[in-house]
Amino acid sequence: GPKAPAGSEEEYSTRVQNVQQRNLDPWIAQSDCGGLKEGDILVPDHCPSVPEAVARVQYNGTVYIRKGTYKWDGVLVVQKHLHIRGEPEPTEGVPGGKGRPTLEGRWLLGEHSSGSFKHVNCIARFNQPPAQ
Repeated sequence: GPKAPAGSEEEYSTRVQNVQQRNLDPWIAQSDCGGLKEGDILVPDHCPSVPEAVARVQYNGTVYIRKGTYKWDGVLVVQKHLHIRGEPEPTEGVPGGKGRPTLEGRWLLGEHSSGSFKHVNCIARFNQPPAQ
C-alpha cells in the first residue's frame, strides 16, 4: 500500500510490529533492563532520532540504541525516568577500541526526572553557533 509519511503514528506502529517479529540481539534480550518491553524504544528501528525516542519511551522505560552516531540540535529535555542502553562494544576500554553508540547533543534532566546510561558515549558541543 502507500507508504505512511515519515514520523507518522501509522509508520511508527508498522516499525514496532516489524521489530516484534524479529529475534532480538543478545545485548537487548539480556540487558539489565529486561529486554525490549512494551513502551521501550529501539533506535533506529523504531525511530531514527534520540529526541523522538526519548519523547516516545514510556515512563521508566528503556531506549536501546544501536551502534552509530546520533546528533541533535538544541537541548533535549528529559521529563521522565528512563534508561539508555547502547549496543556494547567488545573492545570497550581497549586503547583505540571504539564502536559503541555516540550521542552528540545536549541533555537537560528536568525536575523529578532521572535515568541511567550504559554503553554510550555522550558528547555535548557548545562551540557551534546556534542555528538561525
